[in-house]
Amino acid sequence: MARRSNASLKDPEAGGTSLVNGANLKPIRRVRRELTSPDGSTHEVEVPVYPPFRLETAEERTTREKREKKAAQCQKAEDDAVRAAAADSKASLDSEASAVSEAPAESETPELDGEEGSNA
Repeated sequence: MARRSNASLKDPEAGGTSLVNGANLKPIRRVRRELTSPDGSTHEVEVPVYPPFRLETAEERTTREKREKKAAQCQKAEDDAVRAAAADSKASLDSEASAVSEAPAESETPELDGEEGSNA
């Protein structure tokens, strides 16, 4: 059986699930650190600083789930409205096209007086 990498354990989108449900944390700020590699060279890096870790409470989880569910319902309603408007638009275009095709056709090219092919 293949072992899971740490990244797949922490990233639900990678197919794994987190071992602990924590609140989504955003970095507070970034700090610059100077690291020395084993060969003696130094590298300056920018490191994010996060607030202290805290677990997501049951109340926060239900609030988040409700918010996500409501957003999904709103998106579905919006998508349905767009589809309905497109269907109505197509239906009106189809009815206009059928009305035009049923109308008697008149000659669209004007008759020319004089000789054909003359460029006077």
